[in-house]
Amino acid sequence: MKLTKEIIDRLVREVIAEHRGVAMKDRGVNGKSIARQRAQENEERSAQERERKDKVSPGLSSLLALGRGVITESDVEEEDDFIKIKKDALDRLLVETNDQLKAKCNQIGYKSLEQWLRLSNAFADAAKGKFGEDK
Repeated sequence: MKLTKEIIDRLVREVIAEHRGVAMKDRGVNGKSIARQRAQENEERSAQERERKDKVSPGLSSLLALGRGVITESDVEEEDDFIKIKKDALDRLLVETNDQLKAKCNQIGYKSLEQWLRLSNAFADAAKGKFGEDK
């Protein structure tokens, strides 16, 4: 019997239909051993990759974690004090702090983009002789 493209295609479709919807771990002893072997290889590969990255740039993982805002117990010193607050309380605090910051910036003369645009529009209207008129 000669294997043609049609025969191979039919065989592949039969095998796919036979195993459709069945996870690899449910395919018997052989499938479970293959899955276990693949998981172990992935773990070894990722461990080797971590070791290589640590050799190339030591401390990079801790800097990346710090950049994400993750603090590990090894980063905390004994005299450091930490408190836990809920996310919504933190959001409220940040909004209040943001409002205070805007007020302080306005006191020293800094302007937001919206304030600057209104001011520049007022100057442009004044130059045209239309300051104070409704638009």
